[in-house]
Amino acid sequence: MMSTVIGGAMLPHAPQFFTMPETEDKKNVEHVREVAADIGNRLRALKPDLWIIFSNDHAEQFFHNAAPPFTVHVGGEATGDFAGRKFHWKIPSEIGFEIVRQLYRQNFDPAFTSTAKIDYAIGIPLTHIGHTEPVLPIYVNAYLPPQPTMERCYAFGQAVARTVTALGLKTVVLSSGGMSHFPGTDRYSNPELGWDTRVLDQLRSGKLKSLIGYDETELDDTGNIGLRCWPARPARWESASRTSSPWIRAGITTTPRWPGPVGTTTPSAPRIILRSSPSWSS
Repeated sequence: MMSTVIGGAMLPHAPQFFTMPETEDKKNVEHVREVAADIGNRLRALKPDLWIIFSNDHAEQFFHNAAPPFTVHVGGEATGDFAGRKFHWKIPSEIGFEIVRQLYRQNFDPAFTSTAKIDYAIGIPLTHIGHTEPVLPIYVNAYLPPQPTMERCYAFGQAVARTVTALGLKTVVLSSGGMSHFPGTDRYSNPELGWDTRVLDQLRSGKLKSLIGYDETELDDTGNIGLRCWPARPARWESASRTSSPWIRAGITTTPRWPGPVGTTTPSAPRIILRSSPSWSS
């Protein structure tokens, strides 16, 4: 059966996009915003029936009660705020419940919530692409050990793709997650840019399944625990890339002006992968 996942993107959610500290490279941020806005326009042109966003929770709401590996939002709406901005999106709750039911039949047991908030991990990318229509958030436990493996995230993404296809829903899937960063540690000013570049090079060449080769130790050591949202996303890329449907693939990561030693700064331009093609050939 031809996949009904027709497009998607991987987008960053660095809080500096909204807080804009003095060390931030303003031109770099504006470039990311422009590219994200273009991606949003192109995805909307596909006229999807359903938007899904995969995101981590930053341990803000599931930590004290439960920490499921995957949680589907089934509330009628979700709100939140960050850096003086208010977030509010409608949620297609009936579709969310049906996805949960179908995943149970595929040997996955996701949790579901009707009260989870929207934090900046969802609010920033949706704001950047200009999305105002209903969206279905799916939370991935990227922060609290033990987290799901990259293989499990990938398999979960495949199950979601099969489900929306069985439901006949033309679907756009977003993944929110930054690359190497070490918030709250003395390594914050030294992201693993070499590691990040190697990962993006693999994706550019179409080696999507390469993401499942990274174990939890490597993700922790390189500050990439948030990438657990990504292998769920490429699971649909592989389905869609084998079809003749219009397909947009985009991965964006930005390295802000990380404060270096003795107050120096190291500017770095955004690394962007953007194609409009049903094929993954570079």
